[in-house]
Amino acid sequence: MDSRVMAQPRLERQAAFWDARAGDYADPRDSAQRAQSARRFAHVPAPARPARGLRILDIGSGTGAISLHAAEAGAEVTALDVSSAMLQRLRTVVAPLPVDTAHADWRRFDVQQAGFTRAFDVAYAQMVPSFREASDFLRMEACSRDWCVFIGWGRQRNDPWLEAAFEMHGVPWEVPTGAPLAVDCLRTLGRAVRPIYWPETWHRQPSLAAAVRDAADHLRVRGAEPDLDLLDCEATRFGANGALAYACAVEIGLVAWQPSCARR
Repeated sequence: MDSRVMAQPRLERQAAFWDARAGDYADPRDSAQRAQSARRFAHVPAPARPARGLRILDIGSGTGAISLHAAEAGAEVTALDVSSAMLQRLRTVVAPLPVDTAHADWRRFDVQQAGFTRAFDVAYAQMVPSFREASDFLRMEACSRDWCVFIGWGRQRNDPWLEAAFEMHGVPWEVPTGAPLAVDCLRTLGRAVRPIYWPETWHRQPSLAAAVRDAADHLRVRGAEPDLDLLDCEATRFGANGALAYACAVEIGLVAWQPSCARR
């Protein structure tokens, strides 16, 4: 295997990865996506749920699953993402609700310079690959006056199509970093956190072309060069009637805590 190929997404390629995926990404307004968001918010402590009068920071907002829910609940929302294409889609998703946006890389984000220090009641981050070190969580805490909520991968991710694509290219398959790493980082900071885990099943039916694009994006962000002809052949074998239809069994984890400033 090429030493430049990684099991985890390369952080320096995140902007390009999410820009490429923005057009095909799930729309938070769809009924299935709304139901998924509602189930996830049910695990959030009641004081940390979006409500009228609260200021919410949505880190790694994507197309706006958190932002849409929070804005509809009457909260003041700021959505931050490394992908300009994702933010453009988010603006369409949340319109006409007012949501501020910030185009920034969380790894290099200067909280103080941006005027974000203790500027929000709750800081959220959902499925954000950029949270890899304790400093990433300290930066999140610096933004919040009251609560922080991290939602990420748990300990399982089964995706038959991507697993096949990775195997064909010699790329190791791992669950992306998420809630278990968040717990480790926070405990090194002295935070007494207790994660919550639950299973989800995602039913997917992309076109063959969309499936190939998705697999190619996932390979590139890990440093592998996708063989598009090979992916086309595998997608044709894997699918039927011009589309793939399969289910992904995953585990999601949630960690909610109050920064030290809020506990005093």
